[in-house]
Amino acid sequence: FPPDAWSSDDFTNTFDEAPYGRGTYTVSASSFHASYAPWQAFMDVSTDHTMWHSATGVYDINTGNYVGSASLGGINGEWISLECPQEIYLHFVRIRCRDQNDYAYQSPVDITVLGSADGGSSWSVISTASDLTWSSLGEVRRISADGGFYTSFALVITKITAEDVSDRLIISEIE
Repeated sequence: FPPDAWSSDDFTNTFDEAPYGRGTYTVSASSFHASYAPWQAFMDVSTDHTMWHSATGVYDINTGNYVGSASLGGINGEWISLECPQEIYLHFVRIRCRDQNDYAYQSPVDITVLGSADGGSSWSVISTASDLTWSSLGEVRRISADGGFYTSFALVITKITAEDVSDRLIISEIE
């Protein structure tokens, strides 16, 4: 979800022609780089080098641990959320790491998947993934997330792969 690639350069996008999941979706994030807004993570990565790029300086360059001030659902980390027009039972999430410029080390290592049934006022943990590894650019990881019906979903990234310039998170695609 959403039912098709994000087609607007905005935080909201309406899908009226989709065979399922019609309605308006809203994406938000704890932070983002001006050129790489959070909605870009929901665009079709095969057509362009789009990505969500967090603010810089929010992860320790030696450990990859989160050192910023953002949190969601009581979990500290950079986060991205998607509000859907109807309840969805989320079975899994697929995440694609950065697919260009040899920076796979800015990818998530520890992720918590959250769900909300009240527009984001309260969040429940649906799933967690720890110690993810990324060996090539554009690699995809599937995270199981069976856990009930929700109208909003979020990923909170508490750790990224550590390298000498990896003080920021980048995700090329979420589906």
